[in-house]
Amino acid sequence: FFPYPYSYRCPFGLGGEAGTLAAGRYFERVLNDVESGITKPAAVILEAVQGEGGIIPAPHEWLRTIRRVTAELEIPLIIDEIQAGIGRTGKFFAFEHAGIVPDVIVVSKAIGGSLPLAVLLYDEKLDTWNPGAHAGTFRGNQMAMAAGITVLEVIEKEKLQARSARIGKEILGELNQIKSKSRIIGDVRGVGLMIGAECIDPNSPADHLGAKKGSGEIARAVQKSCVENGLIIECGGRGGAVLRFMPPLNITDDEVNILLKIIRESVLAADLRNE
Repeated sequence: FFPYPYSYRCPFGLGGEAGTLAAGRYFERVLNDVESGITKPAAVILEAVQGEGGIIPAPHEWLRTIRRVTAELEIPLIIDEIQAGIGRTGKFFAFEHAGIVPDVIVVSKAIGGSLPLAVLLYDEKLDTWNPGAHAGTFRGNQMAMAAGITVLEVIEKEKLQARSARIGKEILGELNQIKSKSRIIGDVRGVGLMIGAECIDPNSPADHLGAKKGSGEIARAVQKSCVENGLIIECGGRGGAVLRFMPPLNITDDEVNILLKIIRESVLAADLRNE
């Protein structure tokens, strides 16, 4: 396991570009150091935007460093696009924002349009299957594959990638406005329709980077208020302190307004309880 760049709670205590640079250099130095005690891995796997980890987009420079180092050391790079892929971040795959090409891409969830479907894409040089070796009773479900083809057609026809990028910017902007008036939202981040708002304990001491202690309890209070007012929202990240905004790619403008109204009122109510 290696540190993932997370500017708000930087594992190196640096934050910003310095933290990103340190994460990349540490990865490169350890894997190039024969005395590091770490055996050369069979592969490197990561998310271009951490999902359950709290909606943490990887800095593009860091992703480019990981791709360069793994290519130089001939280590296959696997990108997990199960949550971030299929148009959610404004690109078809989240890693495309960094301009890299991995060796393996793991896709599921959205690609099936609610039916169980997973796809593994990989570079031809890694294809070592013998004829028929990948066959199995539960593989190649025709209904799910038909749904997958339709999903791809609809995303292209309705230009849902561009819509994700546009609406995501609107939601990010509004959440930052809420953050500026709230004591319980410490950080807002994301890309496209994959956005996180990290709840904090406003009465806790700040660390040397200015971040206060994350609060899963406050996040759950906001979540409960949202559900009571008709908005289902998920929590994730460290201690479950991050409110995760991952609406359908075809969410309407009216639904976005309703979402923002409910979250604004729920955060305000939680703010008042924690004064």
